[in-house]
Order: sequence, then structure tokens, then C-alpha cells
Amino acid sequence: MENEKLHATSGGRLSERGLKCTAPALSYLGHFLATKARPWSASDPDGYIPLAVAENRLSFEILRPKFQESFSLPPEIECYNDFSGLAPLKNSIASLMMRTILPGIQVEISHLHFSAGCGAILDNLFFCIAERGESVLIPAPYYPAFD
Repeated sequence: MENEKLHATSGGRLSERGLKCTAPALSYLGHFLATKARPWSASDPDGYIPLAVAENRLSFEILRPKFQESFSLPPEIECYNDFSGLAPLKNSIASLMMRTILPGIQVEISHLHFSAGCGAILDNLFFCIAERGESVLIPAPYYPAFD
């Protein structure tokens, strides 16, 4: 029922698979967010230690000096961050787009999402808009990896 309402409000632009992606992925998400709001510390021994995350912030205290021997890492890339792209990148790209290819049009950074290559972007896009069993035609010229 909820998917039908969302499908109707999206103008039918999302596939059934895409609609499933709009639901919270984790049944324990609310509890997990509570652990982020009150992490354990020596001053709050009743705080939470989330064990449902692959991110290991504790080891980065050990690894950071080793990395810094060779190169500098901004703190925001040491652990999980905004999977749609970091704000400095989004701001720079939005500014470039408004200055060059979209003059006079406001580019909202919330509308910009970045991924690791065109193949990943197309895969995510088609997963969300195409139903299982549908095909996508990519006209030539194209990248050979799409074969």
C-alpha cells in the first residue's frame, strides 16, 4: 500500500525495485541512530557502542600518523561520510555548472550526487527506473564495458 502511494506521488518514475530503496534499509535504524546520538565515552559510561557498523573509528587513531607520513587526509574522509558526495565537491561543481553550462539557473547541491564512475551511476539509475526484465538501449558511441 505504501509503495503504491509513493509510486503514484512519484508520477510512476520509480520502478518497484527503486521504490523498495526508498524504505529504511535497516529494521534497527531507529536504535542505531540512538547509539550515534549518545556514544559511549569515559564521561558517559552508559552511552552506546554500536556494533552494527563496519566503520572502525578507533583504529584510525592508530593509522592516521602512518598515513600522514606519506600524504595528508582531510578528517571527513577517514570514515563513512555523505555517500552522495562531500559538500566541498558539490559546492564546487554547482558553482562551475552555474558559471559555465547553466548560467542563470540555480543548481541545488542537494540535487547533485556523485558515484565512482559512469557505470555505477547508470547501474543505480536503471535499477531505480526500470522494472526487472526491462532493457536499456545505450546508443553508440558507448563505453565497451557496457557490453
